[in-house]
Amino acid sequence: MTELEDGRWLFTDEDLLNPEKHWDFQESAARSGDTWCLSNETWVPPNAAALVAAARRTELRRFFPFTAHQYLSFSDGPTPWKSGGGQIAPACISQDPDHGYVVWNGGPYDADRNPVLMTPEPEEAAAKAVRLLAGWPSPAC
Repeated sequence: MTELEDGRWLFTDEDLLNPEKHWDFQESAARSGDTWCLSNETWVPPNAAALVAAARRTELRRFFPFTAHQYLSFSDGPTPWKSGGGQIAPACISQDPDHGYVVWNGGPYDADRNPVLMTPEPEEAAAKAVRLLAGWPSPAC
């Protein structure tokens, strides 16, 4: 994976299939996002890097991470927005200005997702997502 001068990342075909490379990208993007939040007026708290790092230290690292607005989301494939690119996990974690993090039962695009935990602790949020995604995807998928 190569970072260009303008901050974009290029994935090689081999890197695209490696969840670790996606985690590397998310960590870099989260640090950049937090830096931006600290110097701009925004509702978004500068806590993304802590969440990505905490999630990466858990079993969530087996997934391909991606962001959907302020949601850290997960997939079993590298490009869930493409046909055949992976399923989006039925749990995600959002940044929250009042609570720090909200863990959701449901994916970032699910209209019926429900909050199941609000916490200021990124490790606690990641641990709850691990429990929600235990056994996902099922072997039949």
